[in-house]
Amino acid sequence: MKPLGPDCKRLLPKNNLDTPIQAVKIPARIYNMKQSPLPKILLGVLALIAVLSAYYSYSALKNGSELREFQTKLTLINQRLPVINALAMDLIEYSKKNPGLDPLLEAYGIKQGKAPAPGMAPAPATVPAIKTPTK
Repeated sequence: MKPLGPDCKRLLPKNNLDTPIQAVKIPARIYNMKQSPLPKILLGVLALIAVLSAYYSYSALKNGSELREFQTKLTLINQRLPVINALAMDLIEYSKKNPGLDPLLEAYGIKQGKAPAPGMAPAPATVPAIKTPTK
């Protein structure tokens, strides 16, 4: 018997466990990309991811600029706070010499009002009655 060429050796089994190489058959509905719904589904998912990515990028840029703006405002407030506190303390000291300033300081919460005399209950706060519409 004449030996086969090198191309034929891989097609012939060497023992009982080996099987000859066979072509893999792909089902037509998966292989046909025009009729399969898979590319349409993947394209929809890709479009959704692109839209969400654009939205989140815009949101991050917008929030970053707002954060920088708020940090600038906070820095200005922190720089002005000692000056405002010193002014409030000077106003309290001045109100000791000029008591006519007390109502104004109490209105803005800079100075606490005088406590009621002991034994006197504070006046109850009146709440306006809410009128309910009748049918």
